[in-house]
Amino acid sequence: ALQEGNTFPIDFGPYLLPSPNTFSGPHETIMKDASLRVSGRLWRLPGGTMALSSLIQRREEKMESTFLQGVNTANGNPTFSFMPWRSQEVDSIYLEAQAPIVSQANARRLLRTLDVQISARRDDYTSRSPDNTNRGYSVPSREGPFPALIYTDNRHSSTKHTLGVRYAPVDGLT
Repeated sequence: ALQEGNTFPIDFGPYLLPSPNTFSGPHETIMKDASLRVSGRLWRLPGGTMALSSLIQRREEKMESTFLQGVNTANGNPTFSFMPWRSQEVDSIYLEAQAPIVSQANARRLLRTLDVQISARRDDYTSRSPDNTNRGYSVPSREGPFPALIYTDNRHSSTKHTLGVRYAPVDGLT
């Protein structure tokens, strides 16, 4: 049998999930950051004063344990996922030097400007998470029981170097 939808609309109510059908949180993320930065001029070079800049930094980030509550689409019952805490720590050190070798003070023919800049940065990362995964664990309720978790530390480092030269054979051209 056909039915006219404007006069006799179809009731889809029995087929709809409760709304909202996903609840998440609360989510608590904590970040602690400490930095020490030192910079200044060091000594006089033929083209000007050499400058140095340095940074030492420690950053700690932690996401506390949280929950995701959803609805099973087959039967309408609630589902719970437990997201265990995870953290990351980063230790960084940075050093940069700028050395003006040639400037207007000691310029020569076809050598008006010569600056050298060098920098290095080192970052050491430690990430802590259960079983090295990013997924949640299915639990019967917010009260648990919760799975036994084994936390692993993942460590990696990164070192980057940069060398730059600025040269000008004549005034106004670099």
